[in-house]
Amino acid sequence: EVKEPMFANVRGFQLAGQNYARTVMAAPRADQGATPSGSRP
Repeated sequence: EVKEPMFANVRGFQLAGQNYARTVMAAPRADQGATPSGSRP
């Protein structure tokens, strides 16, 4: 019963990480032309 929530958390973090990575990878390219002063984390 302990491993299931653990895997669920890891899986959730992986999905969140992939979405965050895509945003970070796409944001700079779009912000370069749109907003020179892009907001970086």
